[in-house]
Amino acid sequence: MTKRTSTRHPRRSAGSTLHSQHSAIAEPIPTQLLRLPAVLAMTGLKTTKLYALIADDEFPKPVVLARARNGQPRTVAWPAHEVHHWISSKIAERDTQS
Repeated sequence: MTKRTSTRHPRRSAGSTLHSQHSAIAEPIPTQLLRLPAVLAMTGLKTTKLYALIADDEFPKPVVLARARNGQPRTVAWPAHEVHHWISSKIAERDTQS
């Protein structure tokens, strides 16, 4: 029997990653986007309150992923790190008031 070798996937060195090829780029790795049900579950807010906080600039604005034919946002999501930051700020606010 002869040993088969695969030529489809080149081998990488031990410390190599997909991002090491672009190490000169200063941009951070893209964050995950969270859809409305995930944001509501993470924050404990209801939809009406969430959008009221957005209108009052007290919660991060969503990113528009798709628009309807009339130009209105159809699909939106929130960057996960912004939602986490908002949650952290609420915890810090609670801890400073104690």
